[in-house]
Amino acid sequence: MFRGKTINQSGLTLVETILALAILTLAVTFLASLFPHGLKISTLSQEETIAAFLAQAKIEELISANYAETPTATTVESNLSGLDADFSGFSRTTVVSYVDGNLDPSAADLGLKKISVTVSWLNNLSQATSSLNLFSLINDY
Repeated sequence: MFRGKTINQSGLTLVETILALAILTLAVTFLASLFPHGLKISTLSQEETIAAFLAQAKIEELISANYAETPTATTVESNLSGLDADFSGFSRTTVVSYVDGNLDPSAADLGLKKISVTVSWLNNLSQATSSLNLFSLINDY
């Protein structure tokens, strides 16, 4: 009946179009689901960076003082909002102690002190307490 005539079959069928749209929708949905995860990771990195800066600032403060003026003691700052409103969820514990040449605790002053600063905060993602610890040494030489 249709001998000699060719039927033009270029273009997409409805099934092919629906399948292409379904694949495109899945790809876009997957990519969109990555954005909240990236924001969470960014928030965690920001909190860790703030904690590192707070710990380093305290170490620098103690190192800048004379060895004899740095007392061996434990200091707890439960809320750092006095420094800046952004630090209200952070706390800082500083321990200055005598150590020997092997970095073992020492009761006597052998000319070496260890400064250990631990910054703690409530992690906004997991609602668990996170902490970061930095330490440094100062000597009397």
